[in-house]
Amino acid sequence: MPPSSLHSLLLVHSPLVGPGTLQPLAGSLAARGFEVLCPDLRGAETWSDLAAAAVVAAGAGKAEPNVVIGHSGAGAIVPAVGAAIGAQRIVFVDAVLPPESGNWEPVELVRTRLETMGGPERVLPAWNTWWNPNMMRRLVPDESLRSVIEAECRPVPLTLYDSVAKQPVDWSSPGSCVYIRLSGAYVDEIADARARGWAVVERDGHHLDTATRPTEVADLIERSLETTRVRVGDIASLRRRGGVTVPRSAPGVLVVAPPDSGPFAVFNQCAHQGAALVAGYVSATCGIPWIECPQHSWRFDLATGVRLVRDEPSTDPSDKLTTVPCAVDRDGMIWVEVSAKN
Repeated sequence: MPPSSLHSLLLVHSPLVGPGTLQPLAGSLAARGFEVLCPDLRGAETWSDLAAAAVVAAGAGKAEPNVVIGHSGAGAIVPAVGAAIGAQRIVFVDAVLPPESGNWEPVELVRTRLETMGGPERVLPAWNTWWNPNMMRRLVPDESLRSVIEAECRPVPLTLYDSVAKQPVDWSSPGSCVYIRLSGAYVDEIADARARGWAVVERDGHHLDTATRPTEVADLIERSLETTRVRVGDIASLRRRGGVTVPRSAPGVLVVAPPDSGPFAVFNQCAHQGAALVAGYVSATCGIPWIECPQHSWRFDLATGVRLVRDEPSTDPSDKLTTVPCAVDRDGMIWVEVSAKN
């Protein structure tokens, strides 16, 4: 069952394709108890038109969506859609990543390619014809599904890329944004999302796994909605205070920021007999940061959680701390990822 606070989802497809790229994913999410809208947003001639159409579609469901999920080119407008409907979470799935403020527009190299493809009529051909037919067969092996996706692809006027996608103010919060990478085409976006302190989920697959592997992608989305990002404080202040804290925002989590590495986050409980680790000694050996339990002096690698026995990792899977995803954003703020169910 979905988390009670994040149960209504709006799926936004790229303007170059149709909803068929997301409908299998929508079906998988609906089968798990989510309320899902996956509207047909084809026909928009500007990014503002596309965002407005998505907002109108959001009002057509039983409940206004509190999660907006954008795939591919739709990443350009999901912040604006999320702000307009008051969404609590924005999820980018193998999508373009807009700037934290201002406007999004394609980089010059992409823009030049699009102008060439558009020709004198300034109309982009249907997206499925951009590639060799063998590419589409590899991306979507199922002939019936591929036929649906290809039938929805239409020529798109270059007025779309003449316009800019306006971004709302203060939208890029680590507490509300998630990036899910499916293919190797979006590694730069992953690096940017991490620099912003966002939760990041990765899967080595293909761009259209939303259609061909909907169960696996639904797993990633559901996992992202079951966690929340909370702010611990700034790393410089934490190090001045000794580099160890159990934040009020995540009372079961120990955050450690050694002078030359980190930060790291683990559950504040030793894997041996459950002693609190907050008073444990923290250091590093051969570049491996570790914490020593104050009760029985067991040492654990802070990066992996694995117990260190004479500086070597234990082979016993029970000798392991529970690690917690932890990141520092560009402003030096530490964010940890905790279960929303706790």
